[in-house]
Amino acid sequence: MRYRTAFVHLFLLLSLSLILLVGCVPIAPPPLPVAAAAPERIARQAAESTTFSDLDPASACVTQGWILGNVYETLTRYNLPGAEPFILPGLAKEWSVSADGMTWTFLLRQGVKFHDGTDFNAEAVKFTVERNQTLNQCSAYIYSPVTAIETPDAHTVVFQLSEPAAMDAILASVFNAWITSPSVADKDNAWFSAGNDAGTGPYRMAQYEPGQRMVLERFDDYWQGWKGDEFDKIVFELIGDMTTAEQMLRAGQLDFATSRALSPEQMLSLDGEESLRLIATVGYGNWYVFLDHRRAPTDNPLVRQALAYSFPYDAVLANTNLGKGSRSHGVVPVTVWGHDPEPLPYTLDLDKARSLLTEAGYADGFAFSMGFDPEERPMAELWQAELAKIGVTLTLAQADFMTR
Repeated sequence: MRYRTAFVHLFLLLSLSLILLVGCVPIAPPPLPVAAAAPERIARQAAESTTFSDLDPASACVTQGWILGNVYETLTRYNLPGAEPFILPGLAKEWSVSADGMTWTFLLRQGVKFHDGTDFNAEAVKFTVERNQTLNQCSAYIYSPVTAIETPDAHTVVFQLSEPAAMDAILASVFNAWITSPSVADKDNAWFSAGNDAGTGPYRMAQYEPGQRMVLERFDDYWQGWKGDEFDKIVFELIGDMTTAEQMLRAGQLDFATSRALSPEQMLSLDGEESLRLIATVGYGNWYVFLDHRRAPTDNPLVRQALAYSFPYDAVLANTNLGKGSRSHGVVPVTVWGHDPEPLPYTLDLDKARSLLTEAGYADGFAFSMGFDPEERPMAELWQAELAKIGVTLTLAQADFMTR
């Protein structure tokens, strides 16, 4: 039985559409039977937004990772949470570090091509890192320890650091570590965001219709080769509406939709469909609430602490993500290297929150607003209800994460 998937990372299931190759028929001798072309394997994925605001691998900083992770590659890559070794080879096949942790040497794979035909080599790595340092966008700070990049030969890169840093993990980042062809040195953000790419990944950008879809197609010269059962195309349908995504799944117009495109209630409902399968995987993300420390009243640390004590952590965990979430340990997710081993000390304590607000001079409360994604609505509404109990009015404004 063919299944479509309601919550899944890419490359798991497929649907088939047949394309026939028809030949010309001669008068004599009698024609041979016309062979059908191999079925084209197409994966249709729901994208939770209606636009990709940035497709430049040196500045894209939100959910374009769904796209870039298929088009670009990193020198190293993370293994699955809990698996060993923690860091796996990517475009670098092996590496070593000096005893003082200040010099990292990476040996690169040979025979790798960018989609534009340029050879992948040490100069491409140097170009990528220096471009990120120059643009200084998104997570470019990951290169802050790098003081020099040496390329002693075409397939060796040496990083000199100002202080010890785990460059093998840094270079596996899903932001700002995508290796880019030096041939695009003269291209700007607009060129990338128009649907052009410069990666080595298994897929290349073939078609981009803003507001409608992005089509990726397999790169025939991909260095890892093809077994024959992979997808030929991945189509990201830019939907941005959970109800529409659900309807398209039920109608067989989509093969995949993630938890960002569907609510937990929708996923549970769809899990009852015979043709659908729900797959839950360990994630690498956190939910954050960003407070503006530059303006009143959240410029006051006591107010920020009060808000932290007003948040219904347990209720949010129980009522979002199918109840499978866990408490954050800080800004770094617990499945990512470098996270704090201890959870944050805050719990829901409205008496403590009231006391802190009184101490800060806001005994009568105050009002503020918060933007949120559709999937974050239950979290936002639960917090809104708790804040009301301590005299704080929270105005909610749903907005697409890619554009707000």
